[in-house]
Amino acid sequence: MNTMSPIPYALGTSWQTQFGHLYSYGAQYYAYMLDRAIAGRVWDKVFKRDPLDRMAGEKFKNKVLLHAGGKDPWEMVGDVLDQDELKKGDAAAMKEVGRWGIEDDVATTMRL
Repeated sequence: MNTMSPIPYALGTSWQTQFGHLYSYGAQYYAYMLDRAIAGRVWDKVFKRDPLDRMAGEKFKNKVLLHAGGKDPWEMVGDVLDQDELKKGDAAAMKEVGRWGIEDDVATTMRL
């Protein structure tokens, strides 16, 4: 705990009860939101028209699932969405993903 956390371990306590989420939660939350935006875009561009389309499933399998973590995630997102500008995973790619936003019942309701 002392080597991995900026908050030192308090002797006589359980590390699970400390407040690590106070300094890491923000980054985790925004990573989750980024992932939701990407997943929504993949759904819209690859599966929404016909969720059972074999070609769409094969594309996702070959561009993403086949690599099992052995390929840069940004390259896989760029490949499956046919957007080469995403493959670098740089500030421009992040800005593009941020532009997509998240479309769901909660987001729609909050805009009203």
